[in-house]
Amino acid sequence: MDLVEIASLSIPYLIKAAEAFAAESGKGAWHKISELKSLVKGKFEGDNDAETALEQAKNDPNKVRLASLEEALVRKMREDQDFADDVGKMLRMLQNSNEAEKNFVAVGHSVVAEKIVGSIISTGDNYRNPSNPSAEN
Repeated sequence: MDLVEIASLSIPYLIKAAEAFAAESGKGAWHKISELKSLVKGKFEGDNDAETALEQAKNDPNKVRLASLEEALVRKMREDQDFADDVGKMLRMLQNSNEAEKNFVAVGHSVVAEKIVGSIISTGDNYRNPSNPSAEN
């Protein structure tokens, strides 16, 4: 995975929606999410822009704030390869967790899902056919 993909997939774990996911997934997932949040928060410490991006995304996860958080996370990973490796490792551990059955969190345009097969997850985008804008989806 590249750094942008790692950041994008990590975002839902870093904001409030992660609490609902962890509650459904069990103590092991909660511990892993807490580790990831602590790692990122520690790396962002002292960087006002990154700290602000994290807090704003947690408090109001709209598209702009989630993009700012993703940008801050990618920037920090580019600056520190060990940090990038640690975030990637924690993300893989969360993705490979056997504790979750059909759990997902959707925030903005990001979805964190585990063991979901044959399901449709909508992040709220509605496609309109440009040749027939009045047609329903």
